[in-house]
Amino acid sequence: MPQINCETDLDDVSKIGMLSLNSDTEEQIYAHIRAGFNALMQRSNDIAENSDTFNQTAEQLHSLLDNLTKAPSSSDTTNILTKCLEFIKSHNLFLTQGDIANQLVELLHVNDDDECNKDICQILIESVQPLSEKQEKDLNDLLVRSSTEHLLNLLIEKEILSIGAVETIILSIKVTANDEENNNLHANQLIILAKSFDKYPKLKQKFQGPILDFFKEYDDSEFLAQIFRSVGDKSFFDPINQELQKKFNELSVLLEIERAVNTIRLEKNTSEEIKQKLTELTNKDDVLISQNSYQLLSSLGIILENIDGRYIVLKNNDWLKEIRNLGKDFNKFLQYQEEINPNIVFDYESYLAEILTLEYKLPESIYKNILQSNTYICWKLLGGQNNLSESSTRLLISSLDKYQGGTVDHIQNVSFTIAKLVDKKQLPEESTEQAIKLLTTYIGTPDKHIAENIVYCFRHFASDNIENNSFTEGVYQQYLGSNLEDTTILQGLEYIIDNKGELPTSCISNLVEFSLNDEVNDQDRCYGLKLIGKVINQVTQGDIVKVSKLFNCVNELPDTEYDLQDTLDIGYLVTLEEIQLDKYLAEQGLKVQDTYSTIESIGESYGIFSNRFFESISVQLAGLGQVKSPEEIYQMTMESLRLAAGDSAARPIIPLQEYYTSISGNLLSRETIQAAANVLGVNISIYNYDASIREITSCGEARGERVKIGATNNNYFSLVRDNTNYSVATTDQITISSGESYDEVVPVSAVILKNSIRLLESYAKEYNMLPAESLSSLKLLMDNPLLREDIVNILSYLISVSPDQLDAEILDFITSNEPNLDQIVKFNRSISSIKELLNHPSVESSADQEDENTKSITLELEKILTILEGNSENIISLSQLKELYNLFELILKKEPESFTVILSIIEYC
Repeated sequence: MPQINCETDLDDVSKIGMLSLNSDTEEQIYAHIRAGFNALMQRSNDIAENSDTFNQTAEQLHSLLDNLTKAPSSSDTTNILTKCLEFIKSHNLFLTQGDIANQLVELLHVNDDDECNKDICQILIESVQPLSEKQEKDLNDLLVRSSTEHLLNLLIEKEILSIGAVETIILSIKVTANDEENNNLHANQLIILAKSFDKYPKLKQKFQGPILDFFKEYDDSEFLAQIFRSVGDKSFFDPINQELQKKFNELSVLLEIERAVNTIRLEKNTSEEIKQKLTELTNKDDVLISQNSYQLLSSLGIILENIDGRYIVLKNNDWLKEIRNLGKDFNKFLQYQEEINPNIVFDYESYLAEILTLEYKLPESIYKNILQSNTYICWKLLGGQNNLSESSTRLLISSLDKYQGGTVDHIQNVSFTIAKLVDKKQLPEESTEQAIKLLTTYIGTPDKHIAENIVYCFRHFASDNIENNSFTEGVYQQYLGSNLEDTTILQGLEYIIDNKGELPTSCISNLVEFSLNDEVNDQDRCYGLKLIGKVINQVTQGDIVKVSKLFNCVNELPDTEYDLQDTLDIGYLVTLEEIQLDKYLAEQGLKVQDTYSTIESIGESYGIFSNRFFESISVQLAGLGQVKSPEEIYQMTMESLRLAAGDSAARPIIPLQEYYTSISGNLLSRETIQAAANVLGVNISIYNYDASIREITSCGEARGERVKIGATNNNYFSLVRDNTNYSVATTDQITISSGESYDEVVPVSAVILKNSIRLLESYAKEYNMLPAESLSSLKLLMDNPLLREDIVNILSYLISVSPDQLDAEILDFITSNEPNLDQIVKFNRSISSIKELLNHPSVESSADQEDENTKSITLELEKILTILEGNSENIISLSQLKELYNLFELILKKEPESFTVILSIIEYC
């Protein structure tokens, strides 16, 4: 049985003997080891000065390590071993001692402390002493049992890792595929090995075979991709590339032979051209050929008997298995490869040209499976830096058009393939119609990716002036308003309008419904209204009436014109915070040089910042010589919030969680609102469209205050406060109070209203009128200063062309807001009065009555003359003057006495 040294005189190395484990207690053993270690430490100071001391210390260290390999494991022995290892690392001379290296190898087998073993492996890596064949074998066996990373590194660094160990690792990966923990352990080992190949070419050459075999057999493409990326020299995988090319070429030849044989069978004769072609194809070594074709060609004498094994004759179904296996291998190859060798793509296209013509030979179900598999391959190729030739693309699209349908996954692959071809502008012109036909049949398939690809292609086709009514109608009817790709669809529709000047008739009503949908973001709603305005000649009265109903859904709008400047992009909602901030910056400027102080000083006045704040601060800081991007300002603001959270005396600011948004400058997620509630110590109520309320309770120090936030478009929140209190506000500044219901009235942003009014103006100018319902709706907004100018523009035009449809209330509004228009109103009223007098029945009347009528007509004409004399700005339009001119003949017939006034009017004009 192994024994442990237990002599009393530990300073005398020669007296160290062996002690049976049975003859002492464990405590005596540990005490002896501790004493040995202490003695070792006493000699350590003299090592460098005295070679005898070094030799004695080396022997003592060897003895101590030997005892540690045999002693029972305990915290004491682990602690001593740790210190021994530190001692060895601090004295490099010991790395030359073969006995010590042997003891360290032995310790790896018996020690169970992972940190100690890690240090041992590092010491052995740095040691110049070679390991024996037995030690190398034992360490490889230990790796198989322990699977530790540091032991693997030792074997790699020493370049003694065995093929058997690597094969065991690979086998373990396959066996533990369903055991995530163990599988990850072995998988990580293989990745470490792959990463070492650039440093150790011998290992790369040694393990190329087993790893490439693993690539062929293992199906986890994601893991294979990790291995692939870990190997720097991609030529390591060249044998896989070469094998794929070889398979493509072999199967291409086989399929060409099959096609030629099919021609022979159909035509019942063999032309010289076919014979020559078959001779060329078969005059090679290792030619794949089906059994039936071999027998036929042998009987015709085109090929000789297979004496020398030149031909690889496959059973009639085996060649189909070869095709399936090749498809599977290439699919996997595409999953982990980063760049595909152009030669492989070229060989694949030759193969594809043959395989897509197999419909003559295969049942439809089998052919469809092959077509689906290769559609996926084409998509993956196009998804990278590779392209397909025009002939391959035509053949693929034609085959897909002929064999439509399939699983959702296949339809998804087809849509991805077409989208990639469109994106790369590589869809042949003659294939475009077939591609659109395919996409049209896919509309409505319940899959987000398919929908996105269809919409993407729709926009690109439209931009290239390629338009198909069925495809267009299917896209906007199925997807417009689904919040999927609304902007992209609208862009496509705009291209169609710009190219054709019109849209399909049914599209107009869809666009109107879309623009009225409060669940759509305001930017897209405004875009829809803009498009409707571009095809105003297709808009019906019913459509305009629907748009007008928006004006009945207004609760409260801001009373300042500042936040709706025409210079803003469509759909950009300027909120009260931005107005206040811009004014603040304009009035105060940056009075401090320090950015943090600037943020804090403004933060004391404004509780929330929009994107424009970050951008404004960035610009002004640049003027002061401090270059800070808006993103950096944003991050500083976030830090300010964190600092304020720990300072109860500070008034924190509430930052935006997302820096940029496509809809408004103030997008706060519910998580951010919760954080704001915690920091401010206030409870927050979020009011939704359906009048439901979401309560957010502060997790911080409560101050007993409640903040109310309105919702717009169900997703966007804005938090503002005045000088004393927090208040309810949406990004459109629509205010509601606690418990108030919307009563099915949807709040409408001022931007939407402004664009809707402009649409009405376009309609009025197209048809010289507005429906009565629209005029009634406009009345509701006439007093709003934000919308007054646009409303006046509409009414001014209607006064000039069709004043009869405007009632007294509207006319009074016009004259009170636009004094110049008062002259137009008076002119039109005089024209109306003259018409009424002219239409008065001609009956026998007294001279007094006739004189009164004459005076009335003359009086109206004199009023008109007065208006014209004051028409220095040409307020009265030519159409109005023409209307008056057309009345002159009737007036003179009825009342010749009016000649003088009429002549004056004519002379003035």
